[in-house]
Amino acid sequence: MIEQRGWGAGIGGLPFIGIGVGSCIGVALTPVINRNYLSQMEKHANGSLVWPEARLPPTFIGAFLMPIALFWFAWTSYPSLHWIGTVLAGVPFGLAQILLFLSIMNYLADCYLQYAASALAANSLLRSVLGATFPLWAP
Repeated sequence: MIEQRGWGAGIGGLPFIGIGVGSCIGVALTPVINRNYLSQMEKHANGSLVWPEARLPPTFIGAFLMPIALFWFAWTSYPSLHWIGTVLAGVPFGLAQILLFLSIMNYLADCYLQYAASALAANSLLRSVLGATFPLWAP
């Protein structure tokens, strides 16, 4: 985008503000999401465990927003279009990223209980390995 729009290095980083705004919205929604989970815990106050899947409703929203944001970003990335469309596509992307990441990490922790640290470490290792090798596959 920097080369196509003629932006310098400083201006070229500003479109990431859209992702930052979406991420902040996702973090701000965390108490609302946790309130839903706490209500599930109150229903099971008799001592029975809450199913780990009670952590997954935010993933439905994130899984819906992520492809929308990516298609929006791709369709507005042409230099002939105004730059604000691409920046605004980062808002639902950042929101979806936070919703997916937090709910899946909490789900893993709830699933594996005493082995949660190992499960989260394995998840982190897999994400890091894929992140390191993905540039080898992509042109």
